[in-house]
Amino acid sequence: MKKILFVSASALALGTVSANVNYLGDALGMAQASIVYAQELTPEQEAQVAQIKDTVAGLEPVNLEQLLSVSDQDLLTYFNDASAASTDSAVIYKAVYDSLAANYLNLGLLTGENYDAYRRAAEAIVAGSSYSFSDLNTALPSDILAWYQTEFATNEQNVEATVAAILPQITVARDAYIERRDAREAEAAEAAEAPEETSSEEETPEETSSEDVPEEDSSEEEIPSEEAPEETDSEETTPDEEPSSEEEPEESDSTEVPVTDLESMKASLVEYTFITEAGLTYFDETVLNTYLPIAVENNFSAESALVIQDRLVSERPDLFTGEQIQEVANKVRVAAIAETPMLQTQAEEIPIEALLAYNKVINTSENGVEYLFNRSIEDYPEVFADEADRFRTVLNEEYQLNADDLAVVPDVSLIWEEYYTYLQAGGAEDFQELAAVMEAKYEVSREEESSEAESESETEETALDGFKAAVVSQTDITNDQLAALGDETLQATIDTFGFDIEDTTEGNAVGFRRMLITYYPDNFTSEQVNSEANLLRETSVNLTPMTMDIANQIPSGDFLAWNREAIDAGGNDMTYPFQRAVEEYPDLFTDLVIQAKQDLIGNTALTQAQVDQMKFVDLLFANFSADAEVDYAAAEQHLRELYPAVFESDAASETSSETGTESESDSTSVSVSKSTDVEAGDQPTLPNTGETSSWWIGGVAVILIAVAGYLIYRGRKAN
Repeated sequence: MKKILFVSASALALGTVSANVNYLGDALGMAQASIVYAQELTPEQEAQVAQIKDTVAGLEPVNLEQLLSVSDQDLLTYFNDASAASTDSAVIYKAVYDSLAANYLNLGLLTGENYDAYRRAAEAIVAGSSYSFSDLNTALPSDILAWYQTEFATNEQNVEATVAAILPQITVARDAYIERRDAREAEAAEAAEAPEETSSEEETPEETSSEDVPEEDSSEEEIPSEEAPEETDSEETTPDEEPSSEEEPEESDSTEVPVTDLESMKASLVEYTFITEAGLTYFDETVLNTYLPIAVENNFSAESALVIQDRLVSERPDLFTGEQIQEVANKVRVAAIAETPMLQTQAEEIPIEALLAYNKVINTSENGVEYLFNRSIEDYPEVFADEADRFRTVLNEEYQLNADDLAVVPDVSLIWEEYYTYLQAGGAEDFQELAAVMEAKYEVSREEESSEAESESETEETALDGFKAAVVSQTDITNDQLAALGDETLQATIDTFGFDIEDTTEGNAVGFRRMLITYYPDNFTSEQVNSEANLLRETSVNLTPMTMDIANQIPSGDFLAWNREAIDAGGNDMTYPFQRAVEEYPDLFTDLVIQAKQDLIGNTALTQAQVDQMKFVDLLFANFSADAEVDYAAAEQHLRELYPAVFESDAASETSSETGTESESDSTSVSVSKSTDVEAGDQPTLPNTGETSSWWIGGVAVILIAVAGYLIYRGRKAN
């Protein structure tokens, strides 16, 4: 069943902490005396009350300001009663809301049809703005509903126009809410500065009574300041008395050791959460400082402590009990259900350890709660497959969308698109709109269109089938692997690299195999991937200073990725994988670089100071020759052209304007033997590769490489 919950991650474990409940203003215009504060609650109960308020304000149409007038004892009672009847978080907090609506009529909470209407309105506003559900609550749900209904009628039931019309009113209401909160925070801060003065004045009569003060100490002037600190405080607050000079050092001593923000945060965690002082020692200050701004911005409140608690649990679940971990995981599930397409049943199937791992990423990056959904469907596709298949079935059977085209659309894309149309429709499934999105955005055709196109493509499909059969019969690629790639991908590869679909010879099939493995390695076995990477390794060893020992230490995937980069750049530089290897794995070439420096210094006029200023790849190429002895005179000259500034002090006359422009262009090359790539000029490029439409240039180069690789490959098999 489709959910209708929306909650801001800021009200739960996945975002910034909500405003401090103790300092929020009164949205309903109630007098200050109507606000009810918790009385005689244990620290654990206070933390629980804060969490209940924070969560119900995130899930239901009520804000923290309204909850200030609710008795903490009543709130605990409502929560405990609801928890006894259900274990579903959404059900529990809906029951708490219903109890508030029934017992606190002065709050004016929405019920019945008005409740459902506000839900639909809120969903539309969230979808069309940057506000979350709990953000809207701060503008007062009853006001928002009235604005929405008025504008909805005025704008002839146009949802987008309605949302645009009321957003300014929502912004004004939220700003007023924040101003009231800030004012209360300021008042609370002022009140917190002088509690000791009041207590001292109240205690003065007792301190000076004959019962509490010995007769010999009846004179205040004779009592040392260190023996009567409370009387000293009392004297400071008495208008007619001035503190003595002897008492001043005692006062300064009491303020010499300030409490740091980090210590205050730790204290709030110990007071308001299940984390103990000993437990905090397992987290270093670097981790704790990451969450310090949350505590500071919210005056080390219980709410901020609970948010930090949840993040620390996600950071190190191994330090906490199963019950504590379950509590945090439930909050993560609630957030995912409220702000993504995830259903309650799906959320319950995602393992707790996965939820906490995703939550940790969200807490330490700029990712939002959508990251949790996307990772869940990536790691546990079977959990979401039934829902995606249901959408495909409806689109195919009721809206005649082609089943094969729908199968190509990833589950994650289909589910998100359905979710967006659901929101746009005000909380109802709209498959007609979803079908339109599939056609326009994903090029899904209708069944009648597909049948017409089938006859037009029969000839092409027959040729492709023959080419696929040649590839399967003459290489180690299987029919299943080709089917997994799909005909569209195969045809695109043929068109991009200029393969002749009518050519079913072994050389053409092997060349096609190389391109498929290079560009789609995930579709092939490790043996197939390694066979292609080994050809690149051997090429690098034969044409560059790379040794086979070094090549074998570099993953096959890197060689294939570098080969793709070289091909997509439109060139045919066979030394490119070597250049990238030196860049990515410089430590593997340390010995070769040291040897190159020694050889160049010993055989040229180069000095240690000069070679130390040159790039590794340039030194290695300068000290390498694939066919004969190294021509050190040519190597030195090349390095001088690459690095004119290095030799400027020794050969200023030689680095004239004659070599100025050449050295500038040569500095982009990393090999002594430069590549003779064909310049593409302004010719049009092919899809995704950057190659030109002169297919014979790139095609011949690819086929020559493929044939050479194949001969090596066949020679190995023969041995």
